[in-house]
This record gives sequence, C-alpha cells and structure tokens, in this order.
Amino acid sequence: MSNSPGRQLNMRFLLVILLLGLCSCLQTESKSHYVGDLGFRNCLMPIIRVDGYYNMPDSVISRTNLILDTVDVNDNIPEDDWIKQQLRIREQKMLYKPSIILYQENDEFTVTMFLDSADYEVFKKFKWKDLRERNKKVMVWAKTREIVQDERWPIVYCTELTEIKVVDGKTSPIGRQKFKILDYE
Repeated sequence: MSNSPGRQLNMRFLLVILLLGLCSCLQTESKSHYVGDLGFRNCLMPIIRVDGYYNMPDSVISRTNLILDTVDVNDNIPEDDWIKQQLRIREQKMLYKPSIILYQENDEFTVTMFLDSADYEVFKKFKWKDLRERNKKVMVWAKTREIVQDERWPIVYCTELTEIKVVDGKTSPIGRQKFKILDYE
C-alpha cells in the first residue's frame, strides 16, 4: 500500500470527523456535579418553599395549582420569579418528587435538589437535633441536571448520588433555631 497524498488527506479528514463527533458527544452531556451540606427547613419554609408538592397538604397543592393554572405563559415573568420556577418544575414533571436542600461550602447560594424516592430514603435517617448535638453535618455529592438556573437558588434533579458522608462541622440552619426544624420524612 502506498501513502499517496489523496489517501493521507482522506485519513486526516476521517480523523477530524471522528474527533468532532467525539467532542459533540461530550458536549451533549450537560451534567453538573454538586457538593454541599445537607440543609434542614425550619417550620416557616413549607409556606415559602420553592420545590414541589412532596409531603404537602392537599389544600396547599390545590391553591398552588390554581395560581399556576391561571398564569398566562405569554406574560413577561422574570426568570427568577417563584411562579416561573414552579412552572419549570411542573414542566419537568418534578412537582411530586421529594427534594432536599444543599448549602454550598462558600454559603453563596443554596441548591434545591429533587431526587427519586429511593434516593430520598437515605436522608430520612439524618436528624437535625442529633447532628447539631454531635457537631456533625452531612456532605452530599451528586451528579445532577439543571431544572431552573438561578444564581441565588438553583434547582436541579439528582441523576446519581455519588457519596453521602457525615463529617465534623455545624449543620444548617445555623443561627436559625428560633423556629422548629423539620427533619426529612
């Protein structure tokens, strides 16, 4: 076999096509990896929470649905508006999935992470009072996909829990014990 210029050109062209194909496959995987401290809600948070309907009373679900059903999607609603976030969560079929709160290490923002019921079961064993008394916190590592992009409070779906570890440190909410803290149920 000879290495003619035409054959070398074809091989280079084929190599470029293969590399471009590989790069495009890598770019379609838009998963993030979140690491954060497991957060606990205080008793006021169910009133103002940004996640779905899991473990919420039917009356709250009915009122929220009424609000969402009466919104004109053609209205100019800001992306960070609660209604826009709820509509996006509903669009992604996440409203009835459980969720947890993750506080980022730098405390710059908080992540709401939806998960499947089986993954959520893992978090039910952690009790805020026990962690607080032992000066422990729960670190969570997870692969996710984005549901709502928000600088202050991103909302994601957990595609894979990669690690959960109890470590030394203060569990959240820190300095907000004025109200009852709700464990994951």
